[in-house]
Amino acid sequence: MISMGFFYAAIALITIGLICNAINYISKRKVDVYTITRNTGNKNLILTDSGKNKATVLATLRQITGINYENAKSIVDSAPLTFMTKVSEQEADLTQKALEFVGAKVEIK
Repeated sequence: MISMGFFYAAIALITIGLICNAINYISKRKVDVYTITRNTGNKNLILTDSGKNKATVLATLRQITGINYENAKSIVDSAPLTFMTKVSEQEADLTQKALEFVGAKVEIK
């Protein structure tokens, strides 16, 4: 018969192996970040900080751009990054003002 100490040691080793595999999977996983391209100008918008209230920034971003929840969430969670490319100066300025109003920090380049 197998002793209980051996049984517990085997369960601990299996658990440690499963945890290590999960950590390895999570660290190697790549997140696809959605970029919005308008082709109306030559300005790029960079979300440098999503602020304290990410939910409001996410909702505002969705309302301005019309993208779905998953794409908006990947943009907000991945700051700093370029999230809009080739937009007009007017659209870039309006988007920047709207996102900064809800607490985000946005740069126009």
